[in-house]
Amino acid sequence: MSKKIRTILIVIAAVLAVLVVSFVGYSRLATAGPEQAALDALATDDVVEVQSDDWLVFRPVASAPQTGLIFYPGGFVDPRAYAPAAREIAAAGYLVVIPTMPLNLAIFGANQAAEIVEAFPEIEQWAVGGHSLGGAMAAQFAAGNPDAVDG
Repeated sequence: MSKKIRTILIVIAAVLAVLVVSFVGYSRLATAGPEQAALDALATDDVVEVQSDDWLVFRPVASAPQTGLIFYPGGFVDPRAYAPAAREIAAAGYLVVIPTMPLNLAIFGANQAAEIVEAFPEIEQWAVGGHSLGGAMAAQFAAGNPDAVDG
């Protein structure tokens, strides 16, 4: 390989590396954080149990839900921002799971719903939804996996 071609390849690799590092940094800085009401909604109480390991999981305390909602966050939105709505849905008797997306973009985790469905075999019916880009990726998952979700 000639020295000129090698130099060009090194420059291209360096530019790509800078772009990737910049994008990862931007995805962290651009993410909208949750408001205090959302942080407050993350507490377990006598109505809703909240778990926050790999996913945010909201489960009603008084009943064993048979229907669950997987909610994909919008692009660059902290999943915790959806806690108040997820808590209300769980209080109505449904399991709600909000996955954390790689780089805060659902396009990089569009198939996480499959893992969630598998992790909760007691749930008989699943719906997927989301906000903005998350909604688009949830719809894409539902279209590609019609046997996994009911809505």
